[in-house]
Amino acid sequence: MNTITTIIVVDDFLFSLIKYT
Repeated sequence: MNTITTIIVVDDFLFSLIKYT
């Protein structure tokens, strides 16, 4: 997995955490 894909996945995960908190 390249760095850009990892950043997108992590960003989406963090956004979900913020949304559901």
